[in-house]
Amino acid sequence: MSRPILSITLSFGLVSLPVRLFTATLSKRVTFHLLDRATGQRVRQQLVSTTPPSRDGEDEATDRLPRKTSTTTGRAGGSPRIAVVPDEDAQSDRRPADAARVVPRQELVKGYEIGRDQHIEITAEELKTLESEANQHAEIQEFVALSQVDPVYFEKAYYLGPDKGAEKVYRLFARALREQQQGAIAKLVMRGKEKLVLVRPTHQDRLMLHTLYYADEVRDRSEISVPEVQLTEAEVRLAEQVISSRTAEAWEPERYHDTYRERVLGLIEEKRQGKATRPSAADSPPPVIDLMEALRQSLVTAGKRPARGQSPAPSRSSKAKRTG
Repeated sequence: MSRPILSITLSFGLVSLPVRLFTATLSKRVTFHLLDRATGQRVRQQLVSTTPPSRDGEDEATDRLPRKTSTTTGRAGGSPRIAVVPDEDAQSDRRPADAARVVPRQELVKGYEIGRDQHIEITAEELKTLESEANQHAEIQEFVALSQVDPVYFEKAYYLGPDKGAEKVYRLFARALREQQQGAIAKLVMRGKEKLVLVRPTHQDRLMLHTLYYADEVRDRSEISVPEVQLTEAEVRLAEQVISSRTAEAWEPERYHDTYRERVLGLIEEKRQGKATRPSAADSPPPVIDLMEALRQSLVTAGKRPARGQSPAPSRSSKAKRTG
């Protein structure tokens, strides 16, 4: 059963709607580990703290001893640099000034740099409290027609479920949004960043939440050069016919699957069985010489496909199974 990742309260007017956020998507991307080619062993990333070299020689040797408790992290985006508290029990184990110590992740904390090698420590509990306070009443900023929200702004999708006692308000809100084809724009704090979000209705009076990119996070489409060309009326009409011939009556996402992922897993299975593998060269698409002829051929190809709303013709093997 899915577990909520966040509880928030949406408010519009004098109405409050407590809801819980559930992850709506799951990546099935094939992932790999990095291996040492010489030994075949897995290579792991480690976070280390390095002690800065002494300015006054051996007088500061104790500042370069092994450490016990991490207190602050280094600059964001740079190599990890940890300021630590000396471990009095390990003073006899002296290391060179440039020695590095592996820092377990459970010992890491966040720190904001206020000066050279000076940081203000911020705990995870403090950030969580601030995030919770910001989301106690996520005021809806405005309602917009769903058709006006360009999909380029969509970042990630979440399911919204009603909190206890909020079932009627949840259904009412979803029904009203669905009948008016509207979405609600609000703000939430998630993972240390204030997110712009869109709450929209789905079938059966349910709600979904999409985090959105801010306008300055979306590149200006004018940066992409698209030269003007002359189109004839016949070309446009023929292109419309091709589109119409391949238009489905309903979107069925379950018809599609990740064939590249399947090929990668197939390659892994062949290698596991010790079979020799040789990548095949990808076929290059034929050059487009005559646009009108290409459109006509596309229309002929589409005519061989099942008509809209019809299932593909059964194969010979399936017919044999039925008669058998």
